[in-house]
Amino acid sequence: MVQYTMLNESEKDTLARICRKLAVLANKSRRIGLLGLEDEFDPLVAELGGKNGKFTRKLLMFVIDGQDAETIRHIADNYTTSSCQNEFEVLCFTLIKTGVCAIQAGTHPDTLAEILISYIGFDGEEDFRQRTGFVEK
Repeated sequence: MVQYTMLNESEKDTLARICRKLAVLANKSRRIGLLGLEDEFDPLVAELGGKNGKFTRKLLMFVIDGQDAETIRHIADNYTTSSCQNEFEVLCFTLIKTGVCAIQAGTHPDTLAEILISYIGFDGEEDFRQRTGFVEK
C-alpha cells in the first residue's frame, strides 16, 4: 500500500476529507440511527466527489438496506479490484470500506478515527491529525 509520506498535498487533503466525513457520519448514526444517514447521500457525493463519493454512497445504501457486513465487504472488495487504477485509489476505497463497516457496527467515532489513522502509520500521523482534527487518545 502507498505510504502517506509519499503522497502529494492534494492526495493528503482527499484522505483527510474522506476520514472527516466518515467520522461525521459515525457521529450522526450513533445519535439518530443508520436510517438518518439517508439525507447525507447527495451532499456526500458532492463533498467527496467522483469514485469516492459514489463508492461511499453505494456502501451506505447497503448498510441502510440491512445487508450484512460480510456482503458489504465482498461488494467493496470487488469494486476496489475493478475500479482502482493505482495504490492511492485503493487506499481511499480501503478507508471508505473500513469506515462504513465501522459505522454499521456502531463503532464509537473516536475509535473509528484511530482505526483510520492506523492506515496512515506513525510517520504521517501528526500531519494527518492536523488535517482531520482528530485528537490523539
